[in-house]
Amino acid sequence: NGNKWICLIAVVLLAYGSSAFFNILLGSMPWQEFAGADAVPDENVFFGIPIWGRMLCYELIAPVAEELLFRQVIFIRLKKIAPVWLAVTISALAFGIYHGNPVQGIYAFIMGIILALVYECSGSLLFPILFHMIANHLSDICYEFPQVGQMVYSVPGAIVSAVMIALGFWLLYKKQNKCSKNALQSSK
Repeated sequence: NGNKWICLIAVVLLAYGSSAFFNILLGSMPWQEFAGADAVPDENVFFGIPIWGRMLCYELIAPVAEELLFRQVIFIRLKKIAPVWLAVTISALAFGIYHGNPVQGIYAFIMGIILALVYECSGSLLFPILFHMIANHLSDICYEFPQVGQMVYSVPGAIVSAVMIALGFWLLYKKQNKCSKNALQSSK
């Protein structure tokens, strides 16, 4: 189906673009001046876990579990009793708080908004899971290979990331309009 391919391309663009862009943005802020050392995640957060273990935990298990909880349970239930914008905001806020420190909390809140929008636009939990896996993978690769991180988390990287985000949202918007028009035409 063409709509699924459009959604897949949009999700890949949004995941890579958002992960890089918001890591660049939040990484450029002087968090320790505002909130002390506890504001920034400890560099030893992986506790010597080899890359294959991190990939299994952070790029496979965590995205599936977190998307089931924050999008499939919290977002969907909130959407039944509140406007979509409020369900998006509250589920993203819960996702941010869950991440446990100011920097990751703000990053997760922003990503939670995008993940809920991806879920809402795609109608399938598979797309936010894929988005989450890709975003975590990019962060993990940039951590494991600092040379890659220096390229991704740079001014040119920010520009490319912003373009990817814009293109990803544009594709989702076009997909939504196409689906809406098809639904209207089939109801006539």
